[in-house]
Amino acid sequence: MLDHYVFGDCERISPEAPIPVFKEKFESFTLGGAGNLALNLKACGVEVSVLGVLGTGKNGKRVKQILEEKGILADFLQEQKYFPTTTKRRFIAQGQQLFRADFEQTERLNLELPQKDELKNFDFFIVSDYAKGVVSKELVQEILKVGKPVYVAPKSKDFSTYQNSTLVLANQTEISEATNEKFTLENASKILEKIQSQNEISNVVVTLAEKGVCFLENEKVVSEETKAKEIFDVTGAGDTFLAVLAPIHFLTKDLHFACKIANLAAGQVVSKQGTSVVNFEEIIQEKTKTLTLKEALEIRNSLQKENKIFVFTNGCFDVLHNGHIQLLRKAKSLGDYLFVAVNSDSSVKKLKGNSRPIFELSERLEMLSALEFVDGIFAFSEETPLKIIEKLKPDFLVKGGDYKLEEIVGKEVVGANGGKVVVFEFESQQSTSKILDKLN
Repeated sequence: MLDHYVFGDCERISPEAPIPVFKEKFESFTLGGAGNLALNLKACGVEVSVLGVLGTGKNGKRVKQILEEKGILADFLQEQKYFPTTTKRRFIAQGQQLFRADFEQTERLNLELPQKDELKNFDFFIVSDYAKGVVSKELVQEILKVGKPVYVAPKSKDFSTYQNSTLVLANQTEISEATNEKFTLENASKILEKIQSQNEISNVVVTLAEKGVCFLENEKVVSEETKAKEIFDVTGAGDTFLAVLAPIHFLTKDLHFACKIANLAAGQVVSKQGTSVVNFEEIIQEKTKTLTLKEALEIRNSLQKENKIFVFTNGCFDVLHNGHIQLLRKAKSLGDYLFVAVNSDSSVKKLKGNSRPIFELSERLEMLSALEFVDGIFAFSEETPLKIIEKLKPDFLVKGGDYKLEEIVGKEVVGANGGKVVVFEFESQQSTSKILDKLN
C-alpha cells in the first residue's frame, strides 16, 4: 500500500461550488498498510521480508523502490498485471487533512505462498489483513503449518479465519462486530475468553483508542493505559503497535511488557503528521521518564488544559533512601503528575563538596525512573531550580522537613501564580549524610 501526501494551501472558496480551492505545492510518498508495518519492524532492528501483491504501474514501482532503499526484502512480492497498487492520496493544507482519495481494488486475489522450506527460515510471521482481497482463511492456515508464531491484525468479522494464531490485535469495533456484542472493559473478560477458546487463539489484545489496550493474563483482564499525549494524526498507529509488540513478545514471551512498549511507540507516532515510523531513541527517553525542559513545559500546558495538578520537587537524590521515597510518594499524592528536577554532577559537587556525588547523574536518574509515582525527571546544572520553576509554574512546590519555608527557592513564583508550597515532615530520620557517616 502506498501513502501519497499532497501539501498545499487553501486561501479561497471556489466560485463553482462551496468548496475550498487547493493550491498544490509539493508531494511525498511513503509506505502504508503492510509496508508501514515493515518499516516499523525494520526500525525495531528486525530483518523483514514482505509477501503480498502489487501492481505493475508507477505506484507499484514506487513501493518496490522504497522497500529497497530501506533494506526490506521484496523477493516474495507478487506483481499482477492490470491490478492497481492500493494508494491513499491525502490532501493537506495548513497542517489539516482536507480529504482523501483512494485508488484500490478489493476483489479476491490469488496469492501464492513460497515453498515451506523457504518459510522455515523465518522466526515469526505477521498477517496484516486490510480486506484488500489478499488474506484468506486458507492462507492463514497454510502459514500456521510452518510451525512458527503468527501475529494477526484482523479485518474479517469471522475470527475463525485466524484460528490457532499466537496473537490477534484488534480494536474495540472489530471485536464488537466479531461477537455481535458491544465490547467494554466491564464485559472484556467474558468476550476475550469466548474468542480465544472458540478459535484457539493464544492471545487477543484489544486497542481502546486513547484509553490504551487490554488483554487477558491468568484469566484476568489487564489494561495498559496510553500516556497522555496530544493526538495529531492516528494514521498507521495500529501498524506501529503491532510492529513493536510482535518482536518483543516473540523474544520475551511477556505480553504485558510488550504491550507497554508498543503503547509508547503508538503514542509517539500519533503525535506526528502522516504515516510515521517509530523512533526508539525517543521511546527509551520516554521509558526512563527523562525529559527536556521543552517537553516538560508541553506536559505542564497539557495538564493545565485538563485541569490536572502538576507537582514539582527537586534535589540531589544522591544515595536514594527511604526518606526520599516517602517524600516523593507524598508529593505525588497531591496531584496527577509528579515532576522531579535533579541536580547534575557538577551542581552536586558545588553544593556538597568534591567527594560528591556518590552516584553519577545517569544512575540517579535511572533509580528515580524506577519509582512508579515519579512521572517526569529533568536534570539541571544550576545550583537552584529557580529558572525551571519560573518556566513550569507548578501547582505545588514540595520540599522535605529539613527546609524552612523562607529558605525554599521559587516560593514567590509559585505563590504569585496561585500555587502552594508544601513542606512534608520526614517520617524517617534517614539521610544521605548519616548513611555516608556509617560507611566511613
